[in-house]
Amino acid sequence: MEELRFEVQKAEAERAEKQKEKDREAAERQKDREGEMERMKLEAERLRVDAEERTKQREFELKMRELEASVNAQREQNNTENGSGDGARPQMASLKALKLPPYNEDKDD
Repeated sequence: MEELRFEVQKAEAERAEKQKEKDREAAERQKDREGEMERMKLEAERLRVDAEERTKQREFELKMRELEASVNAQREQNNTENGSGDGARPQMASLKALKLPPYNEDKDD
């Protein structure tokens, strides 16, 4: 009778040990899944930030192109208004329009 009780206790201890091992493995798998989910979230966030940065860069480049086109159009219009095709003439006209006092050697040194 004592042996039977000992065998039952031994079998229960083995079952408890097996269950404990299964629980530990399940907890480890859960931890691995959570780690993988966290990595996926971080990767998604990184991709989102990269996409935002690329979008901002493209918007900046587009704005710069528009500004450059506007400046070029303004220059072209100024060249047309001044009746000249080269870029030196409007600059000379603007220098002529600039009213500066005459150079005084004694004061301007």
